[in-house]
Amino acid sequence: MPLASEVISMTSLPIRALGLSAVAVLMLAGGARGAEAAPLVTFNPSSQTVGVNQAFSVDIVVSGLDGTAAQAIGGFAFILAFSDALLDGVSYVPDPDNKMGTENDLSFGFTGTQDSPFDAFVAAQLSLSGTQLAALQGTGFRLMTLNFMSGVVEGLSPLTLTQVILADALSGEFASTSANGEVCVDRDGQSACATQVPEPGPIALLITGLVTAVVRFRHARAHT
Repeated sequence: MPLASEVISMTSLPIRALGLSAVAVLMLAGGARGAEAAPLVTFNPSSQTVGVNQAFSVDIVVSGLDGTAAQAIGGFAFILAFSDALLDGVSYVPDPDNKMGTENDLSFGFTGTQDSPFDAFVAAQLSLSGTQLAALQGTGFRLMTLNFMSGVVEGLSPLTLTQVILADALSGEFASTSANGEVCVDRDGQSACATQVPEPGPIALLITGLVTAVVRFRHARAHT
């Protein structure tokens, strides 16, 4: 990845300035490309229920890579937000399956007042070509594993990904999509986070009545 030594030398800069520099470096060699099918960055599991004061983990995974050097991941960045009232960030492991070689972890970690957001930036081993990375990564792999501890408050914490960047081995960003997740903190398994189906409002009821009336009218006309 070009300018990697410059990226590493910037670690003494303030977190936000480094974050902006990291994004710029990932996009240096040609900008975003959208011609290929866009890989998907998601959580695994996308939804889970944990007890209070419980340690648990969640993976950030990428799927839908095309298996070629053009979509071999030479670097990635994202920001993950979650509820500080419900969860505490504990630790993280970048590229837990070694699909990026000996990666350079330049993540800023759990940067919020209480932990959220988590700010990630990881570069692949510099000596690996796009073809070599593609052979390691195939069509998808785990980008990162994050470890959390739930608190004593019950509720539903969204896991929200923003500013997701995937870069190839030459640091050019390629198009991707992402999906959010959630963690339910439930003390006794009584579905503290169960989604209630709202009662239909008056407008919805009116629309339903009109649709029913139209259907009956058409049916009556068809039989006259």
